[in-house]
Amino acid sequence: MNPEGEVVAQAEHIPVHLGSFRVGVRNLLNWLDREGVELNQGDVVLLNDPYISGTHLNDVMVMEPVYAGGRLVGYVVNKAHHVDVGGPTPGSINPLTKIKVSVINVAVLISVG
Repeated sequence: MNPEGEVVAQAEHIPVHLGSFRVGVRNLLNWLDREGVELNQGDVVLLNDPYISGTHLNDVMVMEPVYAGGRLVGYVVNKAHHVDVGGPTPGSINPLTKIKVSVINVAVLISVG
């Protein structure tokens, strides 16, 4: 992803994960901006909030900014489905339809700076 959150390269993979990168990264960048969070070199964001990422609780997205010469040049992003996330018991998907009654959504900034 470039600094504006646009896809510049991606691997061949599950279409729903790849197709949601554009939306998920842009939503995450907007959310971070609204929260006043600036990503620095070495920071990593871990996220499974479907309202931001564009898919469901079982899909965990990881995003890390890439800097060259002290300047942001883009982001490395990965999204994968995890069967033990999102349901009331291990390995399950939540049968309830409202996120508020589900497990905790994750939006975590891991910072080394």
